Formats: sequence, structure tokens, C-alpha cells
Amino acid sequence: MKKISEIVEAMGYLDEDLFIDWWGEIEEFFHPVAFDDVGRLDHSAYDYLLSLNKANLRLSSEDIDSIIENEDANFMEIIISRDKLLSSVHFWQYPRGSKWQVLNISEKPYLQEHEAMHKKFMAFAEKMNLLVLRDEDLRELVPYEGDMVSIYYQYFDDEYESRLEIPY
Repeated sequence: MKKISEIVEAMGYLDEDLFIDWWGEIEEFFHPVAFDDVGRLDHSAYDYLLSLNKANLRLSSEDIDSIIENEDANFMEIIISRDKLLSSVHFWQYPRGSKWQVLNISEKPYLQEHEAMHKKFMAFAEKMNLLVLRDEDLRELVPYEGDMVSIYYQYFDDEYESRLEIPY
């Protein structure tokens, strides 16, 4: 069985002339879920944060502070490589009363009711031909500029502080 790193390296790079409107695709597929683009312009990946809160508030919403006073604030992060059709999904949880000082991140939903959203993401990934990588996959090493780096560093954030570790 091939290692994920071998599969990733064998994948073709996206054509520079090909533009995929990930914002529009996510907006259409996940409607009416509110979401934010939390990526950097110089980032190697698109990074979106979808609301999993009862009030369907974005992280950037002015009203989001009222949620964390009474309940956990939950989000689903979708990252998509700009170089290849690679993606990863994580669940974010800011615990109630933490005043945004604590962030828990997991590959699995924190609440059973969020499992449907995870399944919807997997359907989205299949529709868009995205290879979904788990944390262990993101840690696998690939060649980059004469060195070995994590898949995460190579395809999702080549400015991350570690070439081998991942932020999850």
C-alpha cells in the first residue's frame, strides 16, 4: 500500500490558469451556513471557518462574543491547498467562559450533532475531487527545496514556523 506522501507527490499541480472559486463553491454547497475566509493572502492554502453555532454566527461577527458567555463556540475549518487538490478539515471549539483564550482543535467533531457537517464536507470533497488528509497524513514528509518537510508545510503553509510539525 502506498504512503499518502507518495500519492500526494504523484498528483499533478493545479494549472496556474485554472481558477476555482472556493469561496463560491463553499457558499453554494454549505448554504445557509455562515463562514469566514481566515486565510492570509501569502498563504499556501485557502482557509475557511464555517459556523457550527446555534445562532449561525461567523467568527468575525460583532455578536459572537455573546455566544461564548453562554455556550461553547464551535466552528469547522476547511483548508484547501493552492497547489494541488488537497484538503483537510478540523473542528474548533472555544469553550464557554474562556473569553477566546482557549482554542481546542480536533479532527473529529466535538458534538455528535456536528457529525452531519463532517459528512457534508466529505461529500463536498468528493464532488470537488479533493484528497482529504488527516493530521497523520499532513505530518508525512515530502521533498522541498532539497530538504524533507511535512506535507502541511509544502502544500498548506510554507511560512509555518516548523518545517516538520503541524499546528494541529
